[in-house]
Amino acid sequence: MAEGTSGNYTVLTDKIQASDNFGGKIKMTYQSGRVNAYAQAGAFGLVASNGGDYTQTFTGWRLKESGGGNQTNVLAGFTYSVGDFQIAPNFLWQKPIVGPMPNDVGAPGRLRNIIQDPFSVRSNRETTAGEILLSYDPTPATWMYEWDNDRSEDAKFAMNIGFVYRKHPTAQDAAIGSQIHEIF
Repeated sequence: MAEGTSGNYTVLTDKIQASDNFGGKIKMTYQSGRVNAYAQAGAFGLVASNGGDYTQTFTGWRLKESGGGNQTNVLAGFTYSVGDFQIAPNFLWQKPIVGPMPNDVGAPGRLRNIIQDPFSVRSNRETTAGEILLSYDPTPATWMYEWDNDRSEDAKFAMNIGFVYRKHPTAQDAAIGSQIHEIF
């Protein structure tokens, strides 16, 4: 880990501890008539991997936590239905516990990578994101977001349009080893 400013970093070294394997999340949901809402928060240690979250909460949102360790995150969203239409905004904020190594860090520091290091900052990078889904489904008994909806949807016409915006204000670590020839 490096602290400081460009050209004046202090490199800190440490070892992975048993406690870095742990993490957890909590999720609350609310349903009442036309409105559904949820809020979720999580914190995951440096090497805690919770896997991807394939849970469908109320609708077909694509914006989810990354499933990796080294992060804290908050998600919240709601749906509002009027007749055959539904609007569903969703929000995500996440931040790594230990951020990425700066590109200009000097020795003994080096850029982290996914091959040599126990953790890195990739999909768990600092993110503020929003998503909006607009749906039209005249037959809500057949759920539009089912995995086989092209076969099971019984409406002659149903549609969904969505938009996701992500803001990544910080960098991420390298995707591959910086000295790959030494590994293989």
